[in-house]
Amino acid sequence: MSKSTKKTVAANAAAPAIASNGKRVFTGNGQEFADIEGKTPDEVRKVYAVNFPWLAEASVKGPVTRNDGTQEFTFGPKLGPKG
Repeated sequence: MSKSTKKTVAANAAAPAIASNGKRVFTGNGQEFADIEGKTPDEVRKVYAVNFPWLAEASVKGPVTRNDGTQEFTFGPKLGPKG
């Protein structure tokens, strides 16, 4: 794989996921959070973590496409080994 191909793959991996209808929504802990345009799902989580501390250690799952084409991402607890 050439260097230019590697750069393209890396750039695409960090690009925000966009729904077919252009809408995304984030849910978690019984709440729904509006999309922040131009941000990756993890960047959206970090922005909301300022006001919702439980998001600081949350994972992002999804997207799941709703019937209207909106992509839904879910914030949930990170699963890992207990110490």
